Amino acid sequence: LIAYILFALCLPVQAWAAVSFTSDIEGKVETGVPTTLTLASVPGTTGDLIIAFFSWRKSATQVMTGATYGGAAMTQICTEQALGGGALAAWYYTGATGTQDVVGTWDAAPSSMQGSASVIAGADISGTPLGTAVCNTGSGTMSFTNATTIPANGLAIDGAMVRGGVTGFTVTDAEQTRRATQVTSGVIDFGVSTEEPAGDDTLGWSWTGFNASRAHILVPINPAAAGGAETFGFRLRLVQ
Repeated sequence: LIAYILFALCLPVQAWAAVSFTSDIEGKVETGVPTTLTLASVPGTTGDLIIAFFSWRKSATQVMTGATYGGAAMTQICTEQALGGGALAAWYYTGATGTQDVVGTWDAAPSSMQGSASVIAGADISGTPLGTAVCNTGSGTMSFTNATTIPANGLAIDGAMVRGGVTGFTVTDAEQTRRATQVTSGVIDFGVSTEEPAGDDTLGWSWTGFNASRAHILVPINPAAAGGAETFGFRLRLVQ
């Protein structure tokens, strides 16, 4: 007796768009510092994710109270204060609508301020755009690293600041791409970088001169579904 069993197995396979860094606008104010910093004409397009990092020199207890994209409130990721009077904050906005200003606001004027607004395409803005952020400070070294998990087709972006007028402030990981750099009169070094999925998913910064206090915010970005589902199938024949 020979029996034939024939069937097809079809399973849905979700396709994901790749997250990509598109551009950034950066700026700083060192003299006659106001209580706002405007990053003008950030070139977002419909559906983009906007991530902004701000650093500032605290001469008292200045606190960053908000950030906006085109007048709409951005969502805070975290704020970190370094020893010696420096601070770093990160904010994001989902669903960009075109070229708009990003504006950071403080409750009182810092001694200096820096910022960078990055445009990110392909993020999951209708679901969970960000993974778990790594936010911390440290001191007593001339380098640091933090690790995260970058999702497949995702991206990691980080902001970093070092207090004290160091030299040679740069990224440490071969897979990191430096996106922004601002220095304010030997007081604060500030930078932004990105990294695509890699073996170690580690981002870091180093400098020379002396051990300094620093702050770091590292954010993994989740990809959006590309739309639709792919399927695959096979047929199996059993002979008895």
